[in-house]
Amino acid sequence: MEEEEESSRQDAKGAKDAKEEDAEEGGGMAAARGAVEGAVITLARQQDVKRDPRPLQAWAVHFRHVTDAAVDREDDDAATLCTNFGYYLK
Repeated sequence: MEEEEESSRQDAKGAKDAKEEDAEEGGGMAAARGAVEGAVITLARQQDVKRDPRPLQAWAVHFRHVTDAAVDREDDDAATLCTNFGYYLK
């Protein structure tokens, strides 16, 4: 239950960050990016990449793509994606 609450908070934060960037960028791409990143973070957390990365192999190419797109940003979602992908690469 606690993981679900944390996941929901993280998704809400990603959506909030995307909305703020939408105002700056003037488009819906940031909102879409935030939604995709939130979904990837949630799925990685559900599959618990720290303990057993095997389930992630089915969608690792997508995980890498989303993480690569976020790596230059300095926000919580980018850090979470990079950290989780790092666990997968171990």
